[in-house]
Amino acid sequence: MRAPSAHLRTLPLALAALCSAPLAAQHTHQHPPTPQPATARPAPPAVSNDVAIDFSFGPTGRAPGSAGAVRERESGEIRMRITDRATGRPITGLHPLAWVDVRTASGAEACQQKVGAFTETTLHLKHGQIAVRQPVDDLNGHYVAVLARSAHVAVLDPVKGFGRTRMLTAVPLPAPGADWAATADDRRLFVTIPDSGTVAVINTLTWRMERLVKTGSRPSRAARAPDGRIWVSDEAGVLVIDSRTLEVASRAQAGAGPHTLAFSHDGRWAFAAARGAGTVTVLDAATGAAVRQVKTGPAPAALAWSSARNALFVADETDGSVSVVDPAREAPVERIAFRPGIRSLRFAPEASEEHAGHGAQPVRNAERLLFVLNPGAGELSIYDVAERRVVRTLSGAPEPDQVAFSPSFAYVRAAGTASVALVPLNDPTSGAMGPHDYFPAGGGAPGAVGNGALGDVMVPAPGMHDALYVANPRERMVYLFHYMEGMPVPHGGVTTYTFEPRAIRTVARGMRETAPGVYEATVSLDRSGDYELVMRIQEPYWLGCQPFTVVPDPALHRADAVRIEAVGEPVLRTGSNKVLIRVTRAASGAPVPGLSDVGVQLASPAGWQRRLVGKPLGDGTYEVEVEVPEEGVVYLAFEIPSQNVGLRDRAPITFRTTGAANGAR
Repeated sequence: MRAPSAHLRTLPLALAALCSAPLAAQHTHQHPPTPQPATARPAPPAVSNDVAIDFSFGPTGRAPGSAGAVRERESGEIRMRITDRATGRPITGLHPLAWVDVRTASGAEACQQKVGAFTETTLHLKHGQIAVRQPVDDLNGHYVAVLARSAHVAVLDPVKGFGRTRMLTAVPLPAPGADWAATADDRRLFVTIPDSGTVAVINTLTWRMERLVKTGSRPSRAARAPDGRIWVSDEAGVLVIDSRTLEVASRAQAGAGPHTLAFSHDGRWAFAAARGAGTVTVLDAATGAAVRQVKTGPAPAALAWSSARNALFVADETDGSVSVVDPAREAPVERIAFRPGIRSLRFAPEASEEHAGHGAQPVRNAERLLFVLNPGAGELSIYDVAERRVVRTLSGAPEPDQVAFSPSFAYVRAAGTASVALVPLNDPTSGAMGPHDYFPAGGGAPGAVGNGALGDVMVPAPGMHDALYVANPRERMVYLFHYMEGMPVPHGGVTTYTFEPRAIRTVARGMRETAPGVYEATVSLDRSGDYELVMRIQEPYWLGCQPFTVVPDPALHRADAVRIEAVGEPVLRTGSNKVLIRVTRAASGAPVPGLSDVGVQLASPAGWQRRLVGKPLGDGTYEVEVEVPEEGVVYLAFEIPSQNVGLRDRAPITFRTTGAANGAR
């Protein structure tokens, strides 16, 4: 690889200008009126008579067909069974566009107008343009989760936030996380935490920790098996967590670590490479039991399963070999010689008609291509497992350490430079050399803050053909690039604030097909009232609005609710501050001490935000250390989940900031 051209080096300046421009999106939706006792309402007519919709809305986790009201701030499940009206057969493979909005006028015409307005809003927001009409909740988007080097998972909202630096929330962990995996529906995120000997389970609807699963050792790697269970490696071997019950289902010894995990595509086998033992353990994926150990080399460091060869490929960092392992045999069936220093193996994905996009033809036979990354030697090799030969070697890159894929390209990051190279999958012998074969994901080399991330720092952007998110930990930014008209085009970026990205991943939040013809989405609405699901299906065409009601929660309006106030004058100084917060009972004035979940969100009109947790001082007083970067106005909002207080329940407190740095109050 060679350095970017002079033309390409000017892109960071344009990118910085784009990232600093505010997104002029106006939230024009209104809060719904408090509902009267729930009554059945007829759904407005749909545009198409060929589709039958069976709609229901109830508490999350209910049995299909069961009744039950959903309260404000409670998790609710939207479920739709979509069938062919003539035959009654379920219609599968749909990708509905869906939004939740306040129910206003009824009728097909009003519903069509909402669909038109929301479709334009979604397109504008996706491309960082101006939008003027937004629903209460857009079910077509996604989040970008950031596994930070601190003890947090930060959550970014890129659809609504790119161009104006917006962070949704930050989930505190007992200690820094090492790796993570998610369920297939993205509803739970499993984070390994070595220093606490636990795996944190995060609910991605509420973005709160649901449980800490004790492992009894130092968990490291995490991966989801084809059957949906979560496999975790520790110092001695592997354990399996049932993703529904959140219990440890099995444990197995796999030799001295650290370990790397992989699975066969049919879900029959699991593999754990033990670097300290020089072996790969083959496990029965159904039972979690070890079947055999295969000696592959002195330090197996990376695994990748090949669907083209129906075999496991194992890279050894010390001797530079890649061994081919048949799960049914005691020894490798083949060894391929490379240079020492290999740390990563990854196969290109299989072709998909669904992801061809923009009239492009899906790439054929890309799954034959094995990308072998060698940071120590500064080398990338592309090996065709069907032809059993290296089709290309690129050398001279400063520490190539990660590769990600879109339907058309392989994206290669080198930790020693901010540039990301593109290799076309339909012709891997080209690319990564021309002036438009690179793009700069920032201005500073990400490896300057340390290498060795277990998770991905580059992930495809959902809903956009050949688009990629790239994290730059040195700059604490996540950038978005989209390949269009023969070159990668920057589409903005969002800061991760004080959180240094160790890995990133996208988390879907739209309608999912959970059974043939059954589509579900989970929502949580802050206020009670009358709402509707606004939805459009492209083929077969259907458009309609389905009404539902969210009822008040008496616990949120009870007399013993808490009162939250700041102690002292509402003045901060640029630099370090200590803000005192007092929590008392609203009715009696009695202090509420010992709370561990007093959260504070700070935001300024300039765009920066902070999420902090208060430290109990006793007698209902809590201390928050605040770092203010500039003069102006700061808004403080509070949440205390244990006391049923959410960020939007109360008006924020306005603080003004003055200049003298390092003044503590």
